[in-house]
Amino acid sequence: MTTINILSRLRIATEQVRQVQTSLSMLEYTEILGNVGKELDGILYSLVDILSDDTRQSEINITSNDGQISKWLEQTFSSKQQRTITATGRFESIKAIIQASSFVNALQRQLRLHTKEHIAIMFNLPVDINQLNHWSFNMMEYNDPITFTILLIFDAHDLISHYRIDIDILKNFAHALTEGYTKFRAAYHNDYHGADVLQTTHCLLIKSNLLNVFTQLEITALLFAAVIHDFEHPGLNNNYLVKTKSDLALIYNDFSVLENHHSSAIFKLLRDKRCNIWSNMNSDEYRIFRSLVISLVLATDMANHASLIERMSTYFFFKETNSTTTATDSKTLLQTLLHAADISNAAKPWSIYIQSTEKIMEEFFIQGDLEKIYYDDNKPTFDRESTDVVQLQIGFISHIVCPTVSE
Repeated sequence: MTTINILSRLRIATEQVRQVQTSLSMLEYTEILGNVGKELDGILYSLVDILSDDTRQSEINITSNDGQISKWLEQTFSSKQQRTITATGRFESIKAIIQASSFVNALQRQLRLHTKEHIAIMFNLPVDINQLNHWSFNMMEYNDPITFTILLIFDAHDLISHYRIDIDILKNFAHALTEGYTKFRAAYHNDYHGADVLQTTHCLLIKSNLLNVFTQLEITALLFAAVIHDFEHPGLNNNYLVKTKSDLALIYNDFSVLENHHSSAIFKLLRDKRCNIWSNMNSDEYRIFRSLVISLVLATDMANHASLIERMSTYFFFKETNSTTTATDSKTLLQTLLHAADISNAAKPWSIYIQSTEKIMEEFFIQGDLEKIYYDDNKPTFDRESTDVVQLQIGFISHIVCPTVSE
């Protein structure tokens, strides 16, 4: 490549850098920055090649013992002196290119950070990603939690860019998801719970070393499963649905009735092109993704708690002597993360714990009222007149939350 061509490429790259400098807030310049970085890298390699070639061609062996002759030979038949000056100049040029490349990389990082920090402003969201990064974030203080949580967290984990998700379709999906969560007006298992579990799962990921353990597709499946895991929850548990011979219990043969419905209903929703946020996944990706999401949602059935904790204990036992992580291990880790996020309110600050406890107990008591009517023995699981809420919570924390968190 000629020096003229290199200078031409450098001039173009420089103009692009200036263009980006004046428009850092524009999202479309992300691609320009990437092209500038590649162009400057190419120029750097070209300069290094020229320097190396010129050095090899200009070197000759000076064998004369006569100082004058040696000097004459060097000046006449070697470019040593000129090369020293030229090499210095070239190294200064290379240094400038390296600095420019570093500058462009810094601009790229700044633009990505700038974009993620200001997506809340772009879409007029009530919070930003920095607030969602905190374990103490209280989802119950905000309206329309599904929409802002999905937009911010999916963006933070690059799901929107990686799968080329159309923002309008993502908003449609969030709206449909909210409608499903609020369909039965459950006191606890509603849109706030879905958004809270997504935000908690996000916190568990970023505050651990597990982001480097999972693939992009596994992280995508985990975050998606977190936000949809209780879609169209009726505010009644599996035992009630089975005992009263509900339609859902009959459809799913009494097996993880709600969890089967949540996953089935959400994938039916994705058949609608207006809500299909995964339309750009290829068929193999989608097959793996769908299978993993279903397994994650089914694992949120509280009846699976004991077996999940046992599998997790076995995993850590063998992990002490085996550093590799298999696909089965990854699935167990993902299921445990989602399960932990699902029951995490007892591990949150007191104000969040009290609010969530009041809501879940109200949901239990509503079911208890129905059990008095529809159970043959007229003995409710949760009677609002006689249930000891304190002892119930102590038992839940001691036998369910603590073993999960301690693992």
